[in-house]
Amino acid sequence: MNSTPGRRPRSDATRNREVILRAALSALHESPRASMEEIAVTSGVSRGTLYSHFPSRYVLVRAALHLVVSEANMTLTGLDDPALSPEDAVAALVATSWRVLSDMAGLWAAAGCELGQWELRRLHQDTTGRIRKLVMRGRRDGTFRTDQNVHWQMECIYAIARAGASLSTPEDPALTDPTDAIVATVRTVLAAEPAASE
Repeated sequence: MNSTPGRRPRSDATRNREVILRAALSALHESPRASMEEIAVTSGVSRGTLYSHFPSRYVLVRAALHLVVSEANMTLTGLDDPALSPEDAVAALVATSWRVLSDMAGLWAAAGCELGQWELRRLHQDTTGRIRKLVMRGRRDGTFRTDQNVHWQMECIYAIARAGASLSTPEDPALTDPTDAIVATVRTVLAAEPAASE
């Protein structure tokens, strides 16, 4: 008799938490400085409900970033397929990652202030590990150049994807979808030099 009423608050709490996180992503996308009060208004919940789930802005920003990173990692799962060439896998990676970076630009700025660089790097360990694995596979099979440090190559991938994300704008049709330019640039940066003919 008491089991049904006992389950409803947990169900409502789960729903409210999800609504708040999505509202936080939206609000921080518009303004990295969005306050807890602004996020409460965006989510449609009271400040009391917001603070009952996330007692501080730090806790909320961290949870929102964790959600985005987890969802991003889900999109990378298929790239571990050994049947996919390293070149195609990296192309697929950057074709999706710039959109993620574009969507989370405001969140990233907020997280940089709230969490600090060390915690940001820690939250991205899984993503970074997958990218490194792809680059190393391409280096081993001769697809990617090996005369540069692998860390440098990974930083180049991030920088190019971030550049595409920052330039993408609905106001400029030429930059609305920079996917082809991003993929072509990354391929050029990573490509191994052709063997010299004798």
